Amino acid sequence: MDEIPSRRHFKSIFANYSGYPGLSAAFKISGIFRHYDHSHRQFTCTLKEDEALYDALQLQMNEIHNNEIECNVAQRIKRTGFYAARVNDSWKRVRVDQIDYDTNLCRIETIDDGQFLTVNRYELFVLNPKLLINQYKRTFAKQNSLTAAGFVDGQKLRNGQLVNIFVFSDCEPFLALLTEAFVNIQVEKLTGDLDPGSARL
Repeated sequence: MDEIPSRRHFKSIFANYSGYPGLSAAFKISGIFRHYDHSHRQFTCTLKEDEALYDALQLQMNEIHNNEIECNVAQRIKRTGFYAARVNDSWKRVRVDQIDYDTNLCRIETIDDGQFLTVNRYELFVLNPKLLINQYKRTFAKQNSLTAAGFVDGQKLRNGQLVNIFVFSDCEPFLALLTEAFVNIQVEKLTGDLDPGSARL
């Protein structure tokens, strides 16, 4: 179970980047919108380059766990454990965040979509070991100050929609899902008017 990392860091994608720190350059990445969590105010996307792997994983999950012989209810549930659960008519890999032993309810997060749900512990199934591979989601925080500046609201997006993700740092994706025109204007202005490294969100 330790093979699934808690997060995939963006820095690995830009290992060769050596630009100015701060908001002085932008990378555009093609992504696929998966989920917007209102309570945590964060988007979850998968990268376009991971789409085939993501789709193959979903097919494999459904094939394995729709088989009654191979699909077994997890007898022992532990916090941070990885399991399979049926979410919106599709099997998902999930991680248990909280367990209420009095009510048998578990707070879970879908590993590849970023959804937070509450399910009965008896709705969690043993995850096939062959499915303990890398996750494909990327998580982005929503910036309040950017909502009026072209930020796409999660309510206006649908699961599976292709989006452009703009990253202004080789360390973290400070900004995502902005309109492309707004990004171009901001980058040109900052690189022309400010000293290197002086721009901050």
